[in-house]
Amino acid sequence: MAEFPNVKFVEMGAIMGERWRSITPEEKAKYEAMANEDRERFNREMEAYKASKSSIAMTSVAPLPVPQHGYHQAMMPPQAYMDGGHVQHYGSMPHYNA
Repeated sequence: MAEFPNVKFVEMGAIMGERWRSITPEEKAKYEAMANEDRERFNREMEAYKASKSSIAMTSVAPLPVPQHGYHQAMMPPQAYMDGGHVQHYGSMPHYNA
């Protein structure tokens, strides 16, 4: 605000709150009506966005590429590749030697 060129952000909030509390209910009603209209506009636009995003996602799903070097190698962390890819199995889950 031009009245307070060097004011900090936190201080600006206090000033704006003080001004809001000092205006009449009739003045507040004007701003509250504008806020309600903007909230309704936002909700309409968000619903339209979600609908378009959902329809795009449903039509543009591509399959994941199948690794050419086998399942376990594809699932190995980078350190396992560097150590020669030694895999030990304990139960149903592979464990990698680091």
